[in-house]
Amino acid sequence: MIRPFIVAASAAFVAASLAAQTPRSGIADSLLAAGNVNRAESLYYAAVRQRPRDPGARWALGRYLAERGAVRVAVTLLEEADQFGGDQVAPVVNADLAPMYIALGEYHQLLGLTHSPLTPAERERARWLEQHPTRLVAPDTIMGVGYTPSPDGTTIGHMPIRIQGRAVEATIDAHARGLTLCDTASVVSRVRRFADAKQNAASSTPAPAAADSIGVGRLTYTNFPLSVAPCAGQAVLGIDVLSRLSPTFDPRARTIMLHVNGLDRSAGLPAGNELVTRMTNRDLLIARAGGWLASSDPTMARMLGSRRWTLDGRRGTIRVEP
Repeated sequence: MIRPFIVAASAAFVAASLAAQTPRSGIADSLLAAGNVNRAESLYYAAVRQRPRDPGARWALGRYLAERGAVRVAVTLLEEADQFGGDQVAPVVNADLAPMYIALGEYHQLLGLTHSPLTPAERERARWLEQHPTRLVAPDTIMGVGYTPSPDGTTIGHMPIRIQGRAVEATIDAHARGLTLCDTASVVSRVRRFADAKQNAASSTPAPAAADSIGVGRLTYTNFPLSVAPCAGQAVLGIDVLSRLSPTFDPRARTIMLHVNGLDRSAGLPAGNELVTRMTNRDLLIARAGGWLASSDPTMARMLGSRRWTLDGRRGTIRVEP
């Protein structure tokens, strides 16, 4: 029981040290927390230009860009931070890199991480996914799917998906990441699970798994990573999964339009108010009134539950129509 505490404490110490090495990034963090996004972004970039081999500066800019949707650029910056900082910073940097590699389907790079944050079961899943890469199959670039908006705003709503060809109702949750299949769902026995030799079947720890197919409307992912864990309902779909498809939610029509190649801005977009977003590990934050509001905040929940809006995950914005 002592080892996890030591590892977590060491990681926290390294993270604090990384931040302390780069004063500009520390000021940028404060400005970002206050909602001053443009000024914060300028300082993150200035810190990298001023100290090009400083792992802390690259780590801070990379984390910021990942929250704003520029994951591929963020990966490059974190890889450079890892290279410049070596073993001293690898535990912290690679803990951030791992979920980015999973989101991008870069399993070979995931397996190559030093000081890897992966459990043995997660490594086994990564090996399997390296041999069976995740693929997206879509018959069109824009597709619609029905959903039911949440009546109280605690989640985005519910939508039907297919896991291994079986219909499952998934809760769309801005606080969740990835896809979690509830351990009581009947389809659990059909997914591929990866368990540590010592893992107790009754453990509450999420178990890494993969599905041969995940269907959302007419769109299908093959060899998709997920987790199996205790949860309410049948499945929980993190908003990060849908954000890759620039979804347009229409709560009145109860539909979601998925844009496989992102939003086509060349043809113009409907009139609306574009708000800056940050997707952290635990929430979708929206810039508002000199700070940030969670999507589940009553003010935001009322707006998102009554108006048509688009989450452009690749640009880090939400566009709310009148």
